[in-house]
Amino acid sequence: MEQGQTKLSPWLAVWIRPRETVREQLDTGQPIKWMIPIALGAGILNVLDRASSRSMGDTMSMGALLALVIIGGMIAGLVGLYLGSAIFVWIGKWLGGEGSYSDLLTALTVGNLMPSIGMGILWIPKLLLYGKDNFTSISPSINAYPMLDYMLLMVSLLLTIWNLIISLHAVGEAHQFSAWRALGSVAILFGMIIGVALIVGIFTSIFTVF
Repeated sequence: MEQGQTKLSPWLAVWIRPRETVREQLDTGQPIKWMIPIALGAGILNVLDRASSRSMGDTMSMGALLALVIIGGMIAGLVGLYLGSAIFVWIGKWLGGEGSYSDLLTALTVGNLMPSIGMGILWIPKLLLYGKDNFTSISPSINAYPMLDYMLLMVSLLLTIWNLIISLHAVGEAHQFSAWRALGSVAILFGMIIGVALIVGIFTSIFTVF
């Protein structure tokens, strides 16, 4: 039975056995195959989501939007993976974690980026049915299928939540601590981001006054 389970593709196994799947990859001692293409693809899909949620098609041509999604997505994907891994190593050490930089690269690739690419399948019906309306505030084709749009939204929300849970287990496995402690590292990261944003906002306000 165990042998049958280990033969399951990591792309599928990570959804149901995140810690075991990450551990299998960590135990190989080798970098994830296609790690950089996976990061590029996940970054593109992330920027695609942002372009849709911000209705960027209202102010940009489709050509410019496509260039932004591809170029910006590839840059964001690589920066997110390499910088994110470094940050989670740093914060994880505060919480007693044991993961190395290489461990976190593997964990985030398997436990976050691969599920993100899997979620990209939802873009297939959206692009086929809605086209440019995915990126504009006025979207008659989406309004023509309200139930379908609602279903896609709910599925996307559920998968996003599950992807977060998978990511926490992946980081926890890399650091050899619980998913709850991994959640603590995420909370610390967000706290740092909010703190930096507040400091920048305060200084911006001061210099604006003067």
